[in-house]
Amino acid sequence: MVVETLDTPVLLRVGDVATVLPNAVRVLVEVKSGLVRPLTKGGREASGQTFFQALLQLGRTRLVAGGSSVLTALMSYAGPKKNSTLRGWISDVLKLRSKRQKRSTRLGPRTNLRRVVDEEISALSNQMLPDLVVLDTGPVARKVLSAPNEYEFLLPHGEHAPAPAVFALIEQLVRTLSLSVADEGSDVAVRDAYSRLSSVLGALLKKDDSCDPIKLE
Repeated sequence: MVVETLDTPVLLRVGDVATVLPNAVRVLVEVKSGLVRPLTKGGREASGQTFFQALLQLGRTRLVAGGSSVLTALMSYAGPKKNSTLRGWISDVLKLRSKRQKRSTRLGPRTNLRRVVDEEISALSNQMLPDLVVLDTGPVARKVLSAPNEYEFLLPHGEHAPAPAVFALIEQLVRTLSLSVADEGSDVAVRDAYSRLSSVLGALLKKDDSCDPIKLE
């Protein structure tokens, strides 16, 4: 988690742990040791720590921390090895979200179950899904800046490009900081430095032409 402590108060600090207000949060990164596909081969919702449950947990945290103004990323050390497989996982999440939306309309408006289902739908809305999904096994999905309701898939660009997962995360953080300092009217030199660094880092990633973007419909 990255927080802003210059303009927002720290309520409590003990060693490396600090308690801050939700509006101080700038970046949320959820790290998992491993994830499994949301749907089984039979089309049923899988149990355990699935990709779906990880996105749900991150979406809930993002809702509390300020919603779409917070950069969020999901990183896992184990999972699919191809972007096409990750695309299938995201498609599974959209199917499960759609099932919950249909279920919500069938439930009474004031039931506890309806509130639980609606809360999950909100946490999985397009705005709450992470800006970046990276796996240490290689696949990277990133929301398109010009079309935030769409994920594009990335690969390392160049023979000596670093591993895409961690590198994509760093590039996204720098890009977000460059946009943030521009919005806050920071010094021109500072904005220039962030912008240049973001451009250099971005040049080492390229779109995966073998994997079509996926719209979050």
